[in-house]
Amino acid sequence: MDDELNQIILRAKNNLQEKFKNNPELALKVAEEAKIVKCTVDEVRKAIFNRPISPDQATFSFIPTEMTRLSPFFPISKTEKGKPEYKEVTWENSWGRMYMKGIKLSIYDEDVLLALCRLFRQKQALTMTVSRTDICNAIGKGRGKNTLAAIDKAIERLTGTLVTIEVWDNVKTKNAKMKMGNTMLTGYTISENGKITVTLNPYFKEAYLETMVTSIDVDFRMSLKHDVSKSLHRFLEAQPRDYQIGMDKLIVSINVNAEQERFHIRNFLKIGLKELKERNYLEFFNIGKDDIITIRKATTYKNKIT
Repeated sequence: MDDELNQIILRAKNNLQEKFKNNPELALKVAEEAKIVKCTVDEVRKAIFNRPISPDQATFSFIPTEMTRLSPFFPISKTEKGKPEYKEVTWENSWGRMYMKGIKLSIYDEDVLLALCRLFRQKQALTMTVSRTDICNAIGKGRGKNTLAAIDKAIERLTGTLVTIEVWDNVKTKNAKMKMGNTMLTGYTISENGKITVTLNPYFKEAYLETMVTSIDVDFRMSLKHDVSKSLHRFLEAQPRDYQIGMDKLIVSINVNAEQERFHIRNFLKIGLKELKERNYLEFFNIGKDDIITIRKATTYKNKIT
């Protein structure tokens, strides 16, 4: 990897020397300061995106870090899953604002998206053709009729629901430092033989190239029983080992219904936090009387793409 980048930088210097052949010292100075000129950016990005995946990282997927705090995915009851509704909703929290137009996306939809991101990362491409079996394996499910139908529906929703994410640089001024609007997947086709060709939102690749992503261990996530555990796991992956957060701020970040009674919300969060502790992801958690949640993640848990 370093050798490849050094060769690219050397070519950049040579290009600049040709352009500034009457002033080679200036060319070298510009090359050193810029490191890589504009004409070589695509080569560098390709080199970074195509870096090999180590065996111990094979279970990891990734999502843009901003989506751990502003997530379009909701813990949805079985009743809601059985009666999906087309909605337009806008909500915000301390990190920004999100607008969603389409069918409400569930934690299962996020499971499928993470499985696809894992496969995208392995295949090192934004558009890929995979089998339903590949996706089943990635989410740890058997190839049953209901599972195959659920995967198809999830891909349909991920392609059809528009999500706009606006990240603020300041919660008071609400000035947007970044705004992204698109569907999670930009297109798909399913052939007669069951092969699925799908294209990932380019925002994911840009975030990956800029290392503005949070890694998610898909195998660990898929082993969790509760949607709230998966939501908490996604959120906490982008947080430090020792972390405190108010309950109101947390539930908005993981899309828990804030209109419930407080004791219902506490019990709901406890279910997820308890499972994460039992699975040795958390070393400690406490929900205080003041509704401040204190968390310490276990040191033995790996959560980084390298």
